[in-house]
Amino acid sequence: PLICDPATSTHCFVPSFNVQGEVTRTAESCMPGLNMECNCSVGMNAKDCGAGTDFHECVPKQRRCPASCSANQTICPELDNYGPTGLFLSRGAPTIECAATPEACGCGIQARLCTDPAQGRSWCQPAARACPKICPLDQKKCETNNFNAAGQLTNVQENCVALDAKCPCG
Repeated sequence: PLICDPATSTHCFVPSFNVQGEVTRTAESCMPGLNMECNCSVGMNAKDCGAGTDFHECVPKQRRCPASCSANQTICPELDNYGPTGLFLSRGAPTIECAATPEACGCGIQARLCTDPAQGRSWCQPAARACPKICPLDQKKCETNNFNAAGQLTNVQENCVALDAKCPCG
């Protein structure tokens, strides 16, 4: 192992990445000076995120660096894109880096925003799928199966009913 003088140098571990963004090896070096930023360009397919900030790291070139948002903002995540049937296609950079709320970040292509007010959370999912029915805390969710005259299932409806009530039949 490489031994650096902790009084005069910074011990660096710089990763190299393959085209999939996986670490293939790590280069170890001693940088002159204390608390210096390690040189990410030493690593293959690596770039520097956060240079000149409190948090600095070497990441794969194809990955986006995290945004630097103000304290009262949310960092928007990458967006999942779907096809018309709900099949996952790709993940891409958000349309905005920072937003007032997670909901304001938006969703990807063919995606919809679903919310659960009781849990105080929201998420994006394929637009081909309906958001789940979220019931208030004093109610429960019932799934009602509806059938045609031939006895074939035509659809399923979600309803909220009182906690002590029976779920309706289709």
